[in-house]
Amino acid sequence: MTATFFVRECCRSRPDVLVRVAADDRTVGSGEIVRTATQAELEPDPVTAWHEAGHAVVGIGFGMVPVEITAAYLGYVRWKTQAPSVDAHIVMTMAGDFAADMMRRWEIRPIDAELKPFLSMIREPAGGGCDRCLILRTLVGRHGIQSSDEAVLSDYRQLEVRTLEILRRSRVRAAIRAVAAALMKSGHLSGEEAVAIAGAHVAPGELSETEKSDEADRNTEVHPRPGRCR
Repeated sequence: MTATFFVRECCRSRPDVLVRVAADDRTVGSGEIVRTATQAELEPDPVTAWHEAGHAVVGIGFGMVPVEITAAYLGYVRWKTQAPSVDAHIVMTMAGDFAADMMRRWEIRPIDAELKPFLSMIREPAGGGCDRCLILRTLVGRHGIQSSDEAVLSDYRQLEVRTLEILRRSRVRAAIRAVAAALMKSGHLSGEEAVAIAGAHVAPGELSETEKSDEADRNTEVHPRPGRCR
């Protein structure tokens, strides 16, 4: 039996995170349980469904094995296996926000001025568990805490280009749409259900070969055009 709680985190951009834990276990890592989730907050949310479907489809494409996916007010994908590389993990994480934009037929890329406050939080140990915080924390770790914002953001932009290239593929979009639709019906999918739905369009692990070749070329200079487009 599981219960669902909100847990407070340190990230100022998203202070509470929805988690499912055993009903008799009120200890959730180092987080402080704030309150029990309401029934309304457990109902499927369309933006969250598309967001989590983006994570799930891209992760499955990289050969990751999901355990479960939820699409409540604050959803998540829980994984059994890790991504084949750090870059693949970042691309999978980045795919969530872009997939949510797909629902509205948008493609919104944050400008540097929107990313720099998150970088400041990471450098001042105030960043939390939001997707953008996790991505930037990983990149700061790669470049070093004293690295310039420009070095970190250059790496971010290269990975952003790779994420969007994957999400622009028609079969990937079809898989995200199908997983999101299933999440909207039940609010929750098992890992096996998600793989079966996504697998009708994207074979598990099919992105891995592309990832290997991209990893070898990771230092190739890329100059994406920052900004917003709809």
